[in-house]
Amino acid sequence: MYRHYVVPDGDKVVVWDEQGEERSYRGPAAVNVHPDANIFFCPRTVLDADQKVLVIDTEGHEQVRSGPLVFHTGPRDQIREYRLVRLACNEAVCVVRQDGVREIVLGSEQPRLFLDPREKLHRFVLTGGGDADGFGKQPGALAFETLRLQPSQAYFAFPVRTADNAVLILKLMIFMEVKHPDLFILRDDPFAVMFNFIMAEATALVGSLSFDSFKDHPGSRLQEHFASTGDGMPMLQFADKYGLDVSKVVLRGWMAEDRQVQKILDQAAAAQTQRDVERAEHALKLEQLENEREQLEIAAKNHELKAGAAEAEGRQEGLKIASMYKTVKDEVDGSSNVAELVCAKVAGQAVGSGGGKLVLQSKI
Repeated sequence: MYRHYVVPDGDKVVVWDEQGEERSYRGPAAVNVHPDANIFFCPRTVLDADQKVLVIDTEGHEQVRSGPLVFHTGPRDQIREYRLVRLACNEAVCVVRQDGVREIVLGSEQPRLFLDPREKLHRFVLTGGGDADGFGKQPGALAFETLRLQPSQAYFAFPVRTADNAVLILKLMIFMEVKHPDLFILRDDPFAVMFNFIMAEATALVGSLSFDSFKDHPGSRLQEHFASTGDGMPMLQFADKYGLDVSKVVLRGWMAEDRQVQKILDQAAAAQTQRDVERAEHALKLEQLENEREQLEIAAKNHELKAGAAEAEGRQEGLKIASMYKTVKDEVDGSSNVAELVCAKVAGQAVGSGGGKLVLQSKI
């Protein structure tokens, strides 16, 4: 007895009849299947806008399908999904094509990359790692696929030896930027070359100095040395040969490798700091005393000015009293008390010379 199947709209089935012949049916359709035949309901595959697949049929034909899309997969179809790689404007990846050619894809030009399943991304394996100060860099410690094309920094610490055999640990900060990724991918480990070059230059520089000479502005000395390197491989050639621009090497600090020596250096630094603080406090006290002296001088000058003003005011009052005395004397008749007037005159002159005031009360 035949089997009866109803294929809805949008579906697809594949039927192999009793003789092995294959036929496809798309809905809406009604299919009668022989008892010795087989039927396969093709699964529906839905792709959104961020999906892309490669479909390979039984004959090896390839077809790329991009979303948004809905399609049916045959019983012997192979589906391989593309990998979606999102890139920022300052990022880049290196795609290894099927023929082995490496191609740089910039995020500023292609923010979305669908990676073919038959291709792969180059994996960068570089020297890095270490502790918080960058001491103990290891080959292969950094492994990533996305390259950042922006200024960045790296800590780097390593031991050096002065001319008088003092072993120190330099702590550096390296400012760098990958400006030419097409050159960067051609080298196995540009970071290793950069770290080795910086360590060699710093070791040669410190090895030519005594410990006391090294302590005299070590930061500016190192920075000037790397800015004007002329022997071997100058810093400016990193961008031309490795695509890596090293703009600056800064000394973050240094310490003695021997703990006892470092303890002595710390104590000396603490004593020097204490002396600096005492000198600063002494200078501050001298400044305060100088300010107080200037304030006293200003106060003394103000007192002299007030005394002079009081004396002038007193003389003016004396003149007023003398004028009043003269006026009264002219207007008084012969019976007036001459002795009282004489006393008023004498008192007015005394008050005027002393800078005071006198209220004249007459019984005339």
